[in-house]
Amino acid sequence: MRTALLFLTTTLIGVGTLGCGAEPSSAVTVQKQAIAAPSGVTAVAGIREMTVSWSYTPDSTGSPLASFEVVATPGSARVVTGPMARSTLVTGLANGTNYKFTVTPILADGTRQTSSASAYVRTFDVPTSPSWGTYKSGDQQVELNWYAPANGGQPIQGYTVTASPGGQTYVTPGTSFIVTGLTNGQPYTFTVLATNAVGNSQPSGSTGTLRPAALPSAPQNVTATAGIRYATVRWTAPTSNGGGAISGYLITTQPGGLTQYAGSTATSATVGGLANGVTYTFSVAAQNSTGTGTAATSSAVTTPSLPSAPINLTGVFHQGNLELDWRPPASDGGAPVTYYRLTSTPAGAERTVPANLLVASISGLALETPYTFTVSALSGVGEGPPASFGPILTRPQPRAPTDVRVTSTAQGAVVLWNPATAPSGDAVTEYQVTASPGGGSVTVPAGTHIATVPGLVSGNTYRFHVKALNSAGQGRPSAPVLHRHVAPLACEAPSFAPASGHLFNDVSSFVGAGDFTGDGLADAVVGNVYRLVVLASGPRRSLTKLEPSVSAGTSFKELRPAVADFNGDGKLDVAAILKEDSTTAGGFVVFPGTGAGTFQTPIPTRLAVNVGMDCLLTGDFTSDGTLDVLAHTTDQRILLYRGAGNGSFSAPTTVASSAPYCPAVADFNGDGFLDYVRVDNANNRVVQANGTGTGSFKVPVYAPCSYCYGDMAVGDFDHDGKRNDLAIVSSDQVRIYNSPSGTLGLMTQYSIPAPTGGVYSYPVAVDLDADGLDDLFWTNVSGGRLNLLRGSTSTPPFAPLMTYGFSGEGAAPAVGDFDGDGRRDVVLADSYPDVRILWGGPLTPESLRLEGKPAGIASADFNGDGAADLAVGVHEKNAIALSLSGIGARGSALLTPVFVPPTGSTLTGGVQDIVAGDLDEDGQEDLAAITTVSGTTVAPQLVIFKRAAGGDFSPAERYSEGTDTQELIKVDLNEDGRFDLVTLRSLSYSQIQLSVWLNVGGGRFAPRVDFKVAATGPFSRLLAADLDRDGHMDLAVMRQGTPSITVGLVHVLWGRGDGTLTGPTTFTAEVNLWAMGRADLEGQGRVGLTLEQRALGFLTFDAARQPTLTPLTPLGTRGGIRVLTDDFNGDGQVDLFSFSNHESAIVLQQPAGAYAAGPRTAWGRAVQDALSADWNGDGLPDLALADDDAQSATLVMNVCLP
Repeated sequence: MRTALLFLTTTLIGVGTLGCGAEPSSAVTVQKQAIAAPSGVTAVAGIREMTVSWSYTPDSTGSPLASFEVVATPGSARVVTGPMARSTLVTGLANGTNYKFTVTPILADGTRQTSSASAYVRTFDVPTSPSWGTYKSGDQQVELNWYAPANGGQPIQGYTVTASPGGQTYVTPGTSFIVTGLTNGQPYTFTVLATNAVGNSQPSGSTGTLRPAALPSAPQNVTATAGIRYATVRWTAPTSNGGGAISGYLITTQPGGLTQYAGSTATSATVGGLANGVTYTFSVAAQNSTGTGTAATSSAVTTPSLPSAPINLTGVFHQGNLELDWRPPASDGGAPVTYYRLTSTPAGAERTVPANLLVASISGLALETPYTFTVSALSGVGEGPPASFGPILTRPQPRAPTDVRVTSTAQGAVVLWNPATAPSGDAVTEYQVTASPGGGSVTVPAGTHIATVPGLVSGNTYRFHVKALNSAGQGRPSAPVLHRHVAPLACEAPSFAPASGHLFNDVSSFVGAGDFTGDGLADAVVGNVYRLVVLASGPRRSLTKLEPSVSAGTSFKELRPAVADFNGDGKLDVAAILKEDSTTAGGFVVFPGTGAGTFQTPIPTRLAVNVGMDCLLTGDFTSDGTLDVLAHTTDQRILLYRGAGNGSFSAPTTVASSAPYCPAVADFNGDGFLDYVRVDNANNRVVQANGTGTGSFKVPVYAPCSYCYGDMAVGDFDHDGKRNDLAIVSSDQVRIYNSPSGTLGLMTQYSIPAPTGGVYSYPVAVDLDADGLDDLFWTNVSGGRLNLLRGSTSTPPFAPLMTYGFSGEGAAPAVGDFDGDGRRDVVLADSYPDVRILWGGPLTPESLRLEGKPAGIASADFNGDGAADLAVGVHEKNAIALSLSGIGARGSALLTPVFVPPTGSTLTGGVQDIVAGDLDEDGQEDLAAITTVSGTTVAPQLVIFKRAAGGDFSPAERYSEGTDTQELIKVDLNEDGRFDLVTLRSLSYSQIQLSVWLNVGGGRFAPRVDFKVAATGPFSRLLAADLDRDGHMDLAVMRQGTPSITVGLVHVLWGRGDGTLTGPTTFTAEVNLWAMGRADLEGQGRVGLTLEQRALGFLTFDAARQPTLTPLTPLGTRGGIRVLTDDFNGDGQVDLFSFSNHESAIVLQQPAGAYAAGPRTAWGRAVQDALSADWNGDGLPDLALADDDAQSATLVMNVCLP
């Protein structure tokens, strides 16, 4: 307890002596004692109080010290303490306030003396508010750091963190805290306050918004593209930002570990400071508020290095100029070559050449002087090592040989060429033939223009060229020819797959199949208007036309016949459907077979006038051992004719009276009796009527079938060994039904492309690929496609649909083994003139679908695997379609667009013709195309597609054609060893134009030069050959002529060896010319023209350019488009293939110049172009046929029969 003493002071008033009656005297003041003030007043702060101390020594005389008074300023706090005190506690103060104090001693007599004030002293306070240092989001947490505030004079006891939203508080003793248990992606703010003994500070300000987040996932699609001393790294954002916004990306380079940063929205960064020719990888990691996520690393890239030396540097001195050419370096080091630097020793030829030119013509060199040249490539990296050529004497060398042809034999590759021209007085002394890579070379004397290169590896592709030599050295190599060397095996009996044709040469209404001659082979029976004709099968797929039957009296319908033994004599008969009209009753007629391929008197079965049939199905529906007929009529009835056992039938009974489609017959429920099914499209169902074995049928059962229509076939499609499954083929799908429990149900269905014309019809089940499983085959009538779903043991039970383009009727196919190989074949009857057989066995590649009419056809190795590929121009698609060889199956590709309109134009164009060849001498075969633009003033284009180093095609290069053209060929017209391009166009009825693009090197072409020739009539064929054997390539064009109006003509324009032409010389035929080709029939370099004029002839010219036509054989076709030459049977003789849009013929050359008919192809009636090439690498030439109606190109394989 503290006691305050209060002392009262009294003022004493003195009183003098007063006499009696005397007046009082004045007052007398008593003087107080003077005292000293306290000293050393100090204060010690406390919490709302202070301890005040002082020093004081009281006077020992005078009034005693009674107390001390301590007063605080500001405020009114005062304390009185006893005289012995030298300190006291002043309470009631305010925290955090500066105070000063005075001390006043008070004597007993009231005397006092106040001390000087102490220094200001501050009472203790709560801490100030903490201030934020750093804060950082983490995975479901944030890490907070703050600065300790002023503690108010008392130690800080701790801190309280408050989160918002939620208001959760967290107490911590230190200046950092990790708040956990937060929700990633949720925004949070935080405050913090400090606490000491005095109390809590004010809360701090809020943090910025913090979003807890996991680390981001790795960026996607990280790639790097190397540049010169830099790389461009690209990526896409990570799939997860972890819940926090991406703040940037960290890019790390290896080797070296250098890092750099990219912004939050960046998707690429350029990394500089790299070394050239070094392989780098780049990792990219995303960052968010939590930190740096997982990195993704690019594939290794190598920064560009110096280009390697140019290759194939060659030169020739010609007409006073040294012509150098070369190929680009094998490696550009990763940076495009920009220039080539050329030097010479002795000096005088130094220059730079732009990278797009690979040739240099150097004039002004000293004659008869040896020069050595170097060429080096320059890129942005620098100059690479040089290639060297020489010494070459500046004396003219021979020009390049032309028209190099290569064929394979068992002894090696036989190479033929035209003689090279040489300067007067310095003739060719020898020729060098080279096959590269690795094929070696052969040298022959000057008078020889044929050589065999031995020791080649079968299956390898070689690049052949021929050089002529004189005293000045080697001339330029010939234009390169790429050839796959496969030595053919002699084939006595070639055939064609997938189909071959047999000339029926009359109208065929239908075709059936069966052994009509009793030799165990299936024969074809053809309905010829109103008679039957058997084509009897013989050895090596031959068919022999037998005597026709007697007339049925009424012409046949073009519908599938029924082939069976109707009279029980063990010989096959034929039931054919008869036509009906307003005066004639329809029905069917049975021709009893004799077993010798002929027939007895037909037995008709008639319906009413104007009522006919559209299908016949046979079977023993009455269980009496004789065959009955189930017929579908044109008035939509199904009739059952019970067989009498002699080829006649009882009056029909009506089985169904409203059936719009032909039924199908099988024992679907497995009870041993024949049933039938039909499509009921009105009620969206399949109707199954089960037979009783008595000629009647039970109450039908049904299977759903929405939007159901189409033809049907029965087979074993579920591979259970029973042919009781059903296929329904419509225009857009195939439905398969099976009946495991006796009632049909949908097993599977397939979507199929719509037919190219007509309708899909006549499906049959046949094991065409000879794998033991039923396939489903159907036709597209009229013309378009043959379709095959191959049976498969997988689910679904068919392999993907295969289609073959086929422009023919192909109506009502029939099945049989026509060649006795144990495989099922399919025979097709075209309306005229061929019967075609699709041979069973390993399947050939399906047709290349064009979706437009073909416009030119070419073959080369376009994908670099050494095998032959096919290219076909497609006018409507403005594209070139490719069929590419491959392992197991061929692939396809499309080059488009070919025509590109001028800027600002919306005109469209299409392909007119194409040609393939190594146009830029790089050892890869390129494509050239001409285009058409109808009815406009915009020029068509010559378009060049060069093969790139990786095997793809480089972007197209385009040149103006000037006018629409008809044909495009390649030929070395100026004898510089490069293929030039020539086009043909009929300008008018009296004038044609030949346009020449000279190849200036690297597949680049000089502006075209036009040659106009007076010529009457349309000319439709352009060929190149050295017809006068002067070493220069000539050009021949053909006019077919018009029957009874004009005859055929051949104009020959003679080459001069410099790219120009003279002439023409005209050959006038006695008749129309159907087709023209070129051939070296003797195989010794004497090239002439093969002419098709209902017979085949050989047109040659002598040195005076006078023509001679030598008849070859009357075995040609009646029309023609082209005549191809090749050794189709591998006997070393040149054979002929003549084809038209209706038929074709192979004419095999025999010894001593004789000719024999070979196999016939059978692939369409609208074939417009063809070529020969070895598609399957067996050494025998195959064919490719391009068809207008089928809008497809089909590979036809040359098959050697045993």
